[in-house]
Amino acid sequence: MTRGFGVCLAFSVLLALSASPCESRRHGHTEKQHALSCRPDNEGSWSIGVYRGEGFTSLLPVEEAKPRLDGRAAWPVANPVVSCASVVGAPSNFVADPFLFANNDTIYIFHETKNGITGQGDIGVAASHDEGITWQHLGIALDEPWHLSYPFIFSWQDQVYMLPEASGSGGLRLYRAEDFPLVWKLDRLLLDKPLIDASLLEDHGTWWLFGSDHTRPGAHKNGELELYYSASPQGPWQPHPANPIANTARRRSARMGGRPLHYEGGIYRFAQDCTGTYGQGLEMMQITTLNQTHYQEEPRDLGFDPAPRRSVPFTS
Repeated sequence: MTRGFGVCLAFSVLLALSASPCESRRHGHTEKQHALSCRPDNEGSWSIGVYRGEGFTSLLPVEEAKPRLDGRAAWPVANPVVSCASVVGAPSNFVADPFLFANNDTIYIFHETKNGITGQGDIGVAASHDEGITWQHLGIALDEPWHLSYPFIFSWQDQVYMLPEASGSGGLRLYRAEDFPLVWKLDRLLLDKPLIDASLLEDHGTWWLFGSDHTRPGAHKNGELELYYSASPQGPWQPHPANPIANTARRRSARMGGRPLHYEGGIYRFAQDCTGTYGQGLEMMQITTLNQTHYQEEPRDLGFDPAPRRSVPFTS
């Protein structure tokens, strides 16, 4: 699981930020689910907020970027926009790992929700019809016998796909939407290895897959990163000869922190800073060399401060 926020360029820049502690607003729950939700959890209490702006240097919390009173709500629009109390379909101890996806005039946040009964992560989804100001939770999009998190979602050839973290299954599994956004079917097994926080990037016709394998001999937990390439997001995937492209005990700039992206002529990768504690911050890396034989990146200034609540950004 990665704590974070995402960037969506459909409406300038929109970010979904997961933060601790969780501020709960209870609605849409049955009494039984109500009683089992938002309970203390040893992984912390996390909720999701939204930031808006014209670019990374102008991001503001949604209540400051576009303040208004929502006539359907009893409070001014403010973060967090999704919390454990928002989730419908199953009790939730916390929500995290938000990824944004724009479809027509609707923005969706796909996220991890830790089930208050089973103790494992499922994938939930919320929707906004007013450019990310107010959100309605729709339910559980994906539930498997193993833990799920980090729901990397993307579209390709008029289909919508999800690549969640499912290392407990022993492999990297790709899902395709059958009835978006709540019904998903396994499309294929991409890799027969338990990659964590797998993230895709398409560049000049080549697809690149970033992810961490903590079972690799000699791998530093939260400090190891691998790279694969393919002509298609469905594979087959070839390992980069420089693998692992990161393997450091510093645990600062390796494990993925969200969606890699093209921005103002550059390619950027976001990584977790786990030097003090898991998910304590974010590093932004600019990819300077990306081909089938070489990989290089350099740290860059993020351009905004996501630190007020120990958060890790996602870019999506």
